[in-house]
Amino acid sequence: MELKIASWNIRGIGTKDKQSEIQKLILENNLNICSVLETNAKSKELDKICSKVFNNWSWVTNVTKCRKDCRIVVGSNSNMMNAEVLYMSWQVMYCLAETVQKKNQSFFAAFYMLQTKEKKDLNYGRS
Repeated sequence: MELKIASWNIRGIGTKDKQSEIQKLILENNLNICSVLETNAKSKELDKICSKVFNNWSWVTNVTKCRKDCRIVVGSNSNMMNAEVLYMSWQVMYCLAETVQKKNQSFFAAFYMLQTKEKKDLNYGRS
């Protein structure tokens, strides 16, 4: 089985348009795992949003590590893969992806890096 993982900095998962775009990404690319970064979702909204976006998939978030809104959501097709969180902080989730038959496994990280405008300019060579 081929493992297909994608990560997307969505910059807000609250609108129906962005939720549909994630679903489209998952379906068109036949993904097993999808990490969504910079979700900016409120804790009380996560169940509703993630249930809609990931449908019958399993999903985990790092909302308990965040000061304000959720930063990272990792969804996995639980018919094919299990994604176990090994470590999480407000900026990163380190996970083990394993097929349900436990024949294949891989490690992956979903990380969100909050930067100021000055740091972004420095990182991208802008002055």
